[in-house]
This record gives sequence, C-alpha cells and structure tokens, in this order.
Amino acid sequence: MRKFQAWGMIFVMAMCVFMAGGCGGGSMDENSSTDTNTDTDTETLNEYQDTYSTAEILTGSWNVMDREYTYTTDDSLFELRLYAVYLDFASIDLGPKTGTAIVSSRQEWQGLYNDPSADLATGLGIVSLDLDFDSTATELTHQGRDNWRCTVPVADGRRIVMNIAITSQNAINVNYQGVARNIHRGIGATYNFSLNFRKKDESQQ
Repeated sequence: MRKFQAWGMIFVMAMCVFMAGGCGGGSMDENSSTDTNTDTDTETLNEYQDTYSTAEILTGSWNVMDREYTYTTDDSLFELRLYAVYLDFASIDLGPKTGTAIVSSRQEWQGLYNDPSADLATGLGIVSLDLDFDSTATELTHQGRDNWRCTVPVADGRRIVMNIAITSQNAINVNYQGVARNIHRGIGATYNFSLNFRKKDESQQ
C-alpha cells in the first residue's frame, strides 16, 4: 500500500513538471511573436525615416536643371518645350506622416499642336499647363524615405499632385500629375512628367 502511494506521488510530481514545462514553452512562443512585431515596426519606421531634414531643405526657391526638357502628351496632340519655371516652398510644418506647406509655382511652355484632322502642326507660342499658383496652402503626405506627395488644390475642386523626391542636400526631383483643361482652342491634356531642380543660392541674390 505504501509503495502504491509513493508511486502515486511520483506520478503527480512528474505531471506537474511536465505541465510547467509546457507553460514555459507557450511563454517563449509569445515572446518570439512579440519580437517579430518589433522588427516589423522597426522596418516601417526606417522606411519613413528621411535621410535629410526635409523641411529645411525644401524651404526656399528652386531653379530647374532640365532647361532643354521636352514633353509630348500621351495622345500626341501637344509637343511641349520648357521655357521658364519657378518653384518656391515656405512655412513647412511636417509630422511623421503628414504636413503642410505654402507653395508658389510658375511654368511656361512653348507649344506645338498636332492637328489630327489637318495632318499638320501649329506653333502655339507660350502655353500654360495650369501649374501657376501663388502662396497656396498644400497638403504633404509621406510616401517613403525622402519622398513626399504634395497635393495642391486648384479651381473647380481639381488637384495638382507633385511627387517630391529629395536626392541630395540641394536637389530634388518633382513628378507632376494633373490635367490642363485648355492648352489650345479648348483642347486640354492629361500630363505626367518629371523635372529636376537645384536649390537657389540665396546668398547670390
């Protein structure tokens, strides 16, 4: 009888040790899961951790580097040659994912209209892509490391989108997307092109 009781006690102790080991395993699994989430959070943070001081770099006036830039609209109706560009950022306020800025812009293009009905091209002189605005409040959205999307509200509820990539301490690439409603005789076009800019040296003014 005593032997039976002793074996019973040993069995109960063994079960307790086994169960304790199982609980420990579950705890380690949970910690492992937590570590994985931390790594993912770190990767996301690094993706949006800008290399440069974005607000400091963008603030100021910018000169275009692509002085000989030409662009043909997707429908081939218009051939455009860059004539003059002005771009300025001020009052930039950025958070980790969003921000605001005051932006001014001017663009002039020399246009050529390819008339499909007459099979001829007409020189238009200076034309506009509706990329002209003064001291306009814009919204900035972080798209990734050193990349911000600037959304500019214009007339009739339309939006101009400028995707800005900071490429160095004094250089940016700007991708423009939008619609020019009237380039020639009420005919417009959708545009999507990119320009490179270098920051204007204020000390040389």
